[in-house]
Amino acid sequence: MFRNSRTLFLIFGLLSLSSFRLGDPYMDGHPSIYNSTLDQLFHPERHGAPFLEQREASFGIDSTLRYRVLMLDYSAYGSAYNEKVRRIIQHYLPKTIFTDFTEGSADDLTRALAGCDVVLIAYPSASESGTVKSYGRSLNQYVQSGGSVIFTGTHEYEILRQFGLIELDYGYFSKDRPLHAIHPEHPVFQGSISDVTLTNYAYPLDISDPGFVTLADVGGYPVIGYKSVGAGKIMYLGVEYYFDEMASSTILINAIAWSSREQVAEVLGVSSAFSSESLKPGSIKRSEEVLLAGSGLKPEQVDLKIYPNPYFSKATLDIELFKPTMLMVEMTDELGRNVVNILPRKTVGPGLCRFDLPNISPGIYFLQVHLGDKTYVRKVVKSSSN
Repeated sequence: MFRNSRTLFLIFGLLSLSSFRLGDPYMDGHPSIYNSTLDQLFHPERHGAPFLEQREASFGIDSTLRYRVLMLDYSAYGSAYNEKVRRIIQHYLPKTIFTDFTEGSADDLTRALAGCDVVLIAYPSASESGTVKSYGRSLNQYVQSGGSVIFTGTHEYEILRQFGLIELDYGYFSKDRPLHAIHPEHPVFQGSISDVTLTNYAYPLDISDPGFVTLADVGGYPVIGYKSVGAGKIMYLGVEYYFDEMASSTILINAIAWSSREQVAEVLGVSSAFSSESLKPGSIKRSEEVLLAGSGLKPEQVDLKIYPNPYFSKATLDIELFKPTMLMVEMTDELGRNVVNILPRKTVGPGLCRFDLPNISPGIYFLQVHLGDKTYVRKVVKSSSN
């Protein structure tokens, strides 16, 4: 019995030691617990009842909007962080459609990204660098074409370097240090406190990337910010999401809404906003969008074109097929409601299929092209003026 007790004591001791890190620049050299589970065990007073059961959101996000979020799980701590983040999003944006990506090749990831508005990577940690670098290349292409990638904070800053989306020199973790909003007017802080000391941990970075815009810092180091790449955004929210906290969760929901809306606004050439009614088309340099499907069909098997986009009265969809395929085309609104069936499901032979997009009410729509068992979703903007 003594031997069993000694073994249990040894295991507990190792777990405790694994929770401490010396030399945190924000802790004056004193050890600090950075494992949230053990932090809750040793300091239960820091973690009260989750705020989601205590308080409703009041920061003006339209909860009826339907976002398509891919949860890229690359954490050594299992799916715990993903589940926490998903729970927060589901509470405030209940119409959100989630896709989980836990393993696979870079090509698998590229296929999973089709039709997604936002990629969330919660607490990335402990990974094989070759895989992460290939994922980073796929994510970079996704952002270039207008997608958004959001990283949450992690004490393993090296994995952020492996993704290769943000240039940084070092990363830290801090506790009980105030988070200072450099740009409190930014939509990411809507309904939030601009300066707040978080109950949970913050993970500032020493960022060397000239394109990174710092929105908030901790002790002078960036902790919340973004980088524009092509038509998309890469965001870093260097805060803890293992335990629910109003300030950090508000920032998360705002970031999803802002980064998604911002992409549409940039295409239209206007300022971003949360409400789709305020998005009015402006000038756009391109008149045609070429889309190569990437969800299981090789590029030479299908070619899709939408032009113009945005459009005033009529737009054209061209689908070039190189083998017989079961095809269906429809348009939905932002809530996922069917607006018009352009083509009922039917088998179509190889060749060019051309369809007119209808003259419907101005707004943002999603064109869904179903090819066999694959679906490709693209945003289409109907303008109120040419």
